[in-house]
Amino acid sequence: MAKGKLKSGFGTDVEKEMLKVFEKKAETEGFSDKLTSVLLKSTDGREVPEQGTFDIVSTVYVLGHIHAHEIQTTLDNLCAAVKSGGWLVVAEFDNIAEQHEGHGEDDKFVSEGGHAHTSISVEDISTAMIRNGLTVEHVTKNTLDLWGSQTTANLLLGKRM
Repeated sequence: MAKGKLKSGFGTDVEKEMLKVFEKKAETEGFSDKLTSVLLKSTDGREVPEQGTFDIVSTVYVLGHIHAHEIQTTLDNLCAAVKSGGWLVVAEFDNIAEQHEGHGEDDKFVSEGGHAHTSISVEDISTAMIRNGLTVEHVTKNTLDLWGSQTTANLLLGKRM
């Protein structure tokens, strides 16, 4: 994105260390005056500020680190953040839980935010987008070698009309 076109934005995470990475990248790229980091207390997205006002909301390999019982609420909150004419961009692995032995879907993974390793399907993401008034515009599946085994990475684009 061209620096002059970005008016403002923010990055969220449940872990302070990940926000430090975000802030460092924003500084390196010259966006630190336009981007704000927000530490969330929960992983379900209910604390995302300014619901319904974003042109683009993206989540890249995040849903697989949310407890299974919170994924649909998280997707609902991400969809709610997209304004009319805006986009939700979701990149996610099909089987991330299977790639992390010993970290099943509801195991509490030791982290500041208490994240887990959970699998979510393209169908579940698409259903959540449609349920929340978005049209699924694009789905791409790619096979990757991840941690020595094959996994599928999905990219979904949903648009609010």
